[in-house]
Amino acid sequence: MLQPLSRPIEEEAAEAAAHCREALADPRFARLSGSLPGAPADAEGWFRLLASFPHDHHNFIWLTGLRAAFPREAVEAGVSPGHYAALSALPAAASRIASAPVTDRIKRRYIAFIHQIADRAKRWESHFDVEGSRFYDLAHLASLRRFPAGDLCFQVNPRLPVFLGLRVHPLDWPGLLHAMLFAVRGLGPTMTLHFNYARDNWLVVSQDEFERSLWRIAKVAERHPDLKALMTMSWFHSAAVGETFPRLAWMRNVFIEGGAYTVDLEPGKAADICYNSAKRRELYEQGKFCPRQTLVLWPRAALLSWAAGRPDLADEDETPLCAPPPPKRRIKVRPGRARLAAKHNAPITLWEGKKLYERSGMAYLLLFVLLPALALASMLAAVAGWSAGVPGFVLGICAAHTFQYYFLQ
Repeated sequence: MLQPLSRPIEEEAAEAAAHCREALADPRFARLSGSLPGAPADAEGWFRLLASFPHDHHNFIWLTGLRAAFPREAVEAGVSPGHYAALSALPAAASRIASAPVTDRIKRRYIAFIHQIADRAKRWESHFDVEGSRFYDLAHLASLRRFPAGDLCFQVNPRLPVFLGLRVHPLDWPGLLHAMLFAVRGLGPTMTLHFNYARDNWLVVSQDEFERSLWRIAKVAERHPDLKALMTMSWFHSAAVGETFPRLAWMRNVFIEGGAYTVDLEPGKAADICYNSAKRRELYEQGKFCPRQTLVLWPRAALLSWAAGRPDLADEDETPLCAPPPPKRRIKVRPGRARLAAKHNAPITLWEGKKLYERSGMAYLLLFVLLPALALASMLAAVAGWSAGVPGFVLGICAAHTFQYYFLQ
């Protein structure tokens, strides 16, 4: 439950930090002090540790191996490594939340999150597994890279991910470039959406609460004129979802009706699509429900215009959004064409391109796109002269992108 609005944020944050320290004073945690080799010495150290997760390889290995390093008596007492790590970092996060560049409503939601972690609320239990995927969400929240807005969380990224373009069908590149040049007008910064898997009712995604979260996020975007767009990627936004489950069509339509650009990416993963649903698993295994990951780019002006037209979504005592001035030239951004619903882009998949990119970074782009293009350009230049090298390079880029799209995803 959120605190009364009349209290200063600093006071509420100090109480949340004290709640964490009180929880850490429990004998089950106290015996961990000095028993974890390489562990940070204080809350600031834990905060920096989680802030680098999972990008810092050394810290990633240390955190994911934390369970093995835990004393046996701590494990037997029910101490969870992920809970201990978050609880240790949150006092430092609490000291920063008052100056965070978000609204007071979001700050109070974050403070409520701190109390939930201090109390080890059941809704967060699946996030405490340091080797599980949900711990990523917890680490981002505990290090103030992500903020809760209700059924959704959000974070600010300096730019759109490089690998994004490689996940788009080759024929969808013109539409994506058009949207980025004339609607988004840049590569970033952007706000990224994430589902809150510790929401009040985690079994159901409510349209009302989903839209209310979007409104709160738009209210934050209003304060940051440099933000270019709101971005989200999920199979939930695929056209196939609304076709198979009409009651969920709103998860795509709310964005399109609000002026967002959507485009299909690679096929969704079975583990994500089938999670917690026997019906979806049955349809997926039969090949009848194979939604693709779908990119949504909601330009800043369109997002704020949508939110300004929905004052019914505002929290009590929250000031309404002001509609941005209409653009001098209205640009119609059409959704990308729906791509074939399938488990893979081609019958043969050589490697998992996304996983390979996450491990190798820009080396993926160099190895699978730039080097083949340079090789083709060099060959054509050697045979027909340098005038053939430039178009050869462009042709090579297109061919390499098409190859990795079909055979690596």
